[in-house]
Amino acid sequence: MARRLAGRVESHHQAAEQYLAVVGLLEEPRERRTAAALLHAAGRNAAGLTNYGAAEEFLAAAAALLAADGTDPPALDAVTVDLHVVLHCLGRLDETDEVYRELAGRRPGLITLATATCTQINSLTQRGRAQAAVDLGLEVLRRLDVTLPRDLAADVSRATAELYRWVTGLRLPGSPDDAERALPGEVTHETDDPRIVVTGRLINRLLPPSYLLDPLLHSWLVLQAQRLWTRYGVCAPVVGTLGCAACVTIDQRDDYRTGYLLARHVVAVGQEHGYQAETALARYMYVCLAAPWFEPLEDIVEVAQQTRDDLLAAGDVQVACLLSMRLLAILFDSAESLEVCADEVRPALAFAARTGNRYVVLTLVGYQRLLGALRGPAPGPEAFPGPDLDEAAYLADVTANKPAAVTYHVNCGITALLFDDAEALDAHSAAAMAGARAMRGFYLSALARLLRCLSLARRLRTAGGDAGLVGELTVTRQWLARRAADAPGNFRHLLHLVDAEQAWALGDFAAAIRLFDAGLHEVARRPWHQALLAERAGRFHLEQGLPHAGRNLLTEARDGYRRWGAGSKVARLEAEHAFLRGTATAGPGDGSAGGTRRMDLMAILRASQALSSQTTLAGLQAQVGAVLCAMTGATDAHVALCHQEPAHWYVSALAGTGPGHPDVAARAADPEAPAPADAGTAEEDECLMPLSAVRYVLRTHEPLLVADATRDDRFARDPYLAGLETCALLVVPLPCRSIARAVLILENRRQSDVFSTDRLETVRLIAGQLAVSIDNALLYDSLETTVKLRTADLAATNQRLADSERRLRSHFEHAAVGQVIHGTDDRIEEANPAFATMTGTAPRDLGGTKLTDQFDPADRAAHRRELSAVIAGRRKLISRELVLLRADGDRLDVHVTVSAVRHADGQPEHLVSIFQDISSRKAAEVARDAATIELADRNSELEAANRLKADLIGMLGHEISNPLAIILGHIELALGDDTAPAPVHDLIAKVGRNASRLAVIVQEVLALVSIDAGRLTATPRPVRVADHIHAALAATAVTGVTLDCPPELAAVVQPGHLDHILTNLISNAEKYGGGATTIIADRTGRTVAIQVRDEGAGVPPDFRVHLFDRFARADSTAGTVAGTGLGLYIVRELAGANGGDVQYRPAVPHGSIFILTLPAAASDAPDQPY
Repeated sequence: MARRLAGRVESHHQAAEQYLAVVGLLEEPRERRTAAALLHAAGRNAAGLTNYGAAEEFLAAAAALLAADGTDPPALDAVTVDLHVVLHCLGRLDETDEVYRELAGRRPGLITLATATCTQINSLTQRGRAQAAVDLGLEVLRRLDVTLPRDLAADVSRATAELYRWVTGLRLPGSPDDAERALPGEVTHETDDPRIVVTGRLINRLLPPSYLLDPLLHSWLVLQAQRLWTRYGVCAPVVGTLGCAACVTIDQRDDYRTGYLLARHVVAVGQEHGYQAETALARYMYVCLAAPWFEPLEDIVEVAQQTRDDLLAAGDVQVACLLSMRLLAILFDSAESLEVCADEVRPALAFAARTGNRYVVLTLVGYQRLLGALRGPAPGPEAFPGPDLDEAAYLADVTANKPAAVTYHVNCGITALLFDDAEALDAHSAAAMAGARAMRGFYLSALARLLRCLSLARRLRTAGGDAGLVGELTVTRQWLARRAADAPGNFRHLLHLVDAEQAWALGDFAAAIRLFDAGLHEVARRPWHQALLAERAGRFHLEQGLPHAGRNLLTEARDGYRRWGAGSKVARLEAEHAFLRGTATAGPGDGSAGGTRRMDLMAILRASQALSSQTTLAGLQAQVGAVLCAMTGATDAHVALCHQEPAHWYVSALAGTGPGHPDVAARAADPEAPAPADAGTAEEDECLMPLSAVRYVLRTHEPLLVADATRDDRFARDPYLAGLETCALLVVPLPCRSIARAVLILENRRQSDVFSTDRLETVRLIAGQLAVSIDNALLYDSLETTVKLRTADLAATNQRLADSERRLRSHFEHAAVGQVIHGTDDRIEEANPAFATMTGTAPRDLGGTKLTDQFDPADRAAHRRELSAVIAGRRKLISRELVLLRADGDRLDVHVTVSAVRHADGQPEHLVSIFQDISSRKAAEVARDAATIELADRNSELEAANRLKADLIGMLGHEISNPLAIILGHIELALGDDTAPAPVHDLIAKVGRNASRLAVIVQEVLALVSIDAGRLTATPRPVRVADHIHAALAATAVTGVTLDCPPELAAVVQPGHLDHILTNLISNAEKYGGGATTIIADRTGRTVAIQVRDEGAGVPPDFRVHLFDRFARADSTAGTVAGTGLGLYIVRELAGANGGDVQYRPAVPHGSIFILTLPAAASDAPDQPY
């Protein structure tokens, strides 16, 4: 089954699944390689879908097959790299060590090794082995020519200056010069150099461990990425790294804005180039390091959650874990309740534990314990750290990691602050500030400084004006002020809190009141900040002898903590302040309880009729106002409403024309908001109702009757009553379901003591009916709005359907492929122009004809059988090739895909067939087959030529070499005969020289053939270099050469190859350079270098590039010096076979230097001489 499926591209995944089941049964090498390729592709696909369990099975099987085969190391390395990534994503980090060691032991290519090193760095970092991760990464970076400088601080300073010069040339998003996108001086092109890309990726993966260990090293790595960007161009990993530029600008120059703008720019570039994974990484840096200093925290949360999803989709589990951890600090300050944080901690902690991220686990456990301390059940700081953990072991793990330690101390400091433990607050805030550099850029660093400021301010109250405390507080407060200037919504209320505490400590009580009030006025969507401000302000007022304001503020603080979910804190406040434990109750207002309660039935009836007849708020106002005024004696009546969303108050007049009364609903001040310190400074548009009286009713939930509010101490200072001589009030709460809160306000500005208690019950009944009518009116209004919206939605939907139909019709008419809609009876209902062109028939002539009648007769029966299977639901579609018969008699090769459009019950409505012209592809296949046949013929000819060459080589080796050896032997004997006459002796010597030259040529040709056939091998062993130099000099009969070679110098080389190389170089010096003058041999590191020098004319410059080519001879010597042009080519090949090389260098002022490099022996003295 696997073999059958492997031949079909669309079934490769299914073939891999079949091979996985029988992987142990595969024996044929070629099939093993095929199965391994399919399994590798399936594993990568599964990993892309984050199905890492299946990916591990596929990749492990592929690795086993390739390891057993042993013929394709690059393929095995590629599978191993992918398996390494999958094991990391599964959290099996110890196994990643084994896989990495195995891969490194095979000595793969540098790009492959660096790719695997990126994952290994992640694995080590997640287990708390940051130093090992940094050491490993820097070693591989060194091999990629990125070396750590000796003076790191100086290099970082220079590179930071380069970064700022580069930023100056950019038109960053949001900056005044962001008008043009052509950025002068910026490299906008993209680099795909694998070496640059893998270097950038390695730098990127070194960021987390270096952040934990050394801020300067971290900055240096980020700046290296910027240098890659400017020198080589943009690539994905560099985008991911430069998102962290804010860390550099903050650490080096305390510059938050440049880092923020640059981070936004980097994210935009990543999106522009389509780097999804790396853009997600850059956005993580932007969200965590830059955005909190300039954007509202609540806006960051959604972006952070989407970024985490993008990171998980890209398989970057390490950074996704880190983002979950960083997000908690933001949620803790901005979420409506601690329950939101708890819901975030639980899955994040489980995911971090599952992926083996030790650092994140430590930090999340700290947040879990903080939430437990605040939520209860046991109040107080003793709930933090909690009895369920080995505190000593936990602290040891935390303190070993600087960022984790800072987070721990900040969380402990928050607990100490909220539970009023001054000693613990001081200790933990000081420890957090000591490690603040380790948290540079992260929002948590702001909390560390806030805690320190509050601790120092408390100490000032007891230590007086201590200069050291004042100095430290001033510096830390100035940092917070700079952040408040950039992001007022995030930090200005905290700055007011710090300033209020400092004013309190220094005895400036008036300033403290103003600053507490300013903080409470500005704080929004920060639950515990708001509660803390109210609590500290309440405690201050109580200390100053202002119990009413103090109790109100503490009540507000208690309620804020309760809404936030801090049960322990609420319990602590109520235990400390007895007045918070009781529930205050108040009477219904003025007037005695005695007397006869009379209800005006006619008034109630008229009011009920008026109220029941109206379905709008405007109608209610017009009808009920006159009834209420006539019944109660009120001169003015109005109703105040607070809607559910948004929570704003509005006042509408029911009757009366008094000054300040709106004819329509007008925005009013919130009566539940804290009263301003100076009631006389209220704005005019806030004086639409008596806020103090409404506030009283909302608190007591009972009607309020006041004979004259202008003389009642509780309400006389209300801005609404300013300038009035008298004002009788009757305020009644309206219990409505459709709005948050509503109040009916009746008043008489002409005389006091108008409203009586005998009419109070009547007013309450009418108010209840008014509340019901308001609910009904709002419901009617909601229904009318809903109907209008749905009508508009229906019209928009119909318009979209019409537009969609037009688009579909346009696509059908203008499609490049043939499209046919036909019934289950095979008759054509509609055909597009492209299909009509294929068949050569007008579209109108195709209607009603059978589609299969357009096919070649040989294809019709099989296609109709498959159509029946599709109609019956036995198969989903048809995909096959067939032949169309054109109207002009020609034939057209096409590929057809047929699918069924079905009703809701599954029955087919009609069929859709898509035809694609494949005639060009078929013609190409025919041409390919012809070329294959021709190639086979050429191969046969080449094989015949190879056989002929083999015969020739055999002849050279036997028929020529053997006679030459005999001839040279006889010549040597003849030359040794002293009795031969001198002329004869000279002729014999000349014959000997030519025979020797012929022997050299034969040996060079034989060597060339061995090289071409790949049979040139070497058996290197240690040899003494000096011995072989002397032997070569003797063999070439060259004298007068200066030799500089240590006697014990040893190289690893096959002895015969070394003799051949030296003999050739010395003889070449004799022939072309006037004779060798100097031979120098020495050792440098693990290499032995032998230089052969002469003082001849040297090699012409234009010939040097061809010096080691086969059959290469310089024009200047080709006609005067005998040779074949193979000597130096063979010399270089022999050197390469022994792990060495031969290079040429011109001598000064003239001459040549040939340098032979060979591996040095482990010891200069070989075990035995060669």
